Amino acid sequence: MPSRSLAAALLATGCAASRAPAGAVADVASLAAALPAPSPGDHVTTSGGAVQRLFFATTGDTRPGFCNLAYPAAQIRGIAESMHAARAQFAIDLGDHEWVCNHDLASARGQMKQYRDAVAAFDGPWFYTMGNHECGMGGEANCAGREDDPTYRAYLETVAAVSPLPYYSFDVQTAHGLARFVVVADNAWDAAQSAWLEKTLAAADAGAAYTFIARHHPVSGHLTGNAEIVSAIRRHKYSLILTAHLHWYAHDWNDGFGGRSVVVGLGGANTGNVGFGAVAQGEDGALTFVRYDGFGNPAGDAWTVPPRS
Repeated sequence: MPSRSLAAALLATGCAASRAPAGAVADVASLAAALPAPSPGDHVTTSGGAVQRLFFATTGDTRPGFCNLAYPAAQIRGIAESMHAARAQFAIDLGDHEWVCNHDLASARGQMKQYRDAVAAFDGPWFYTMGNHECGMGGEANCAGREDDPTYRAYLETVAAVSPLPYYSFDVQTAHGLARFVVVADNAWDAAQSAWLEKTLAAADAGAAYTFIARHHPVSGHLTGNAEIVSAIRRHKYSLILTAHLHWYAHDWNDGFGGRSVVVGLGGANTGNVGFGAVAQGEDGALTFVRYDGFGNPAGDAWTVPPRS
């Protein structure tokens, strides 16, 4: 099926989620025909893996709307359930899991546990990204070398299930070539991470067919965070740049990145604007991004790009 047809089919159909509200479209057969069919050989763990065609999900910004208010556990649990119902192979979160008023380690650990317990509803690998709220009181502090910071420590304890460092990469082999996923820790930036990012992206330029970059801050606008990271991304090839920080969805074809960057801050920090995005690899190798609401129904936007810039 041509990639543009895939995008159209996804918008025209609903999700097979039992949680869909009354009146939602639930054309299970059409949706299943449009999405990459699971293959018996598909296998992804927190170390990477191999699939016939990629189909993964992403969302970000799951934290209280203000420090120490009620945690949006129900919202992120519903998102995780919908990702599972959509048959995503794995999920990438895009940062901000905490907002702790008293900067207390027990409170930070408690919020991270609520997050982990909620996303356990997704039966597959869940990859974590560091947000600015995983450092200090949620400003733009840099926690590199500050493992004693309570929010950073609580995050490091969680991401340890995936990586010993707050930044990392993993590879997934597909029928259309290698896909490298590069997860940047915006608020733990130092010379070591800078050298790692340059080396990892250069290796992907040479040996991967797809490069997916996940970071918390957008790459355009006035909230881009560390300019050195944005400059590093610009020097290399990329398929999609997945970001959050803003508590809404945004895709801009005129962002200076060829329409390949997207903001998916729909994880529950704004309980009135909840959902996730999904990326489907078409039979022709192109990538289709689809926005979903919190119930797992396509929510009005889908677009397609070639494999890489």
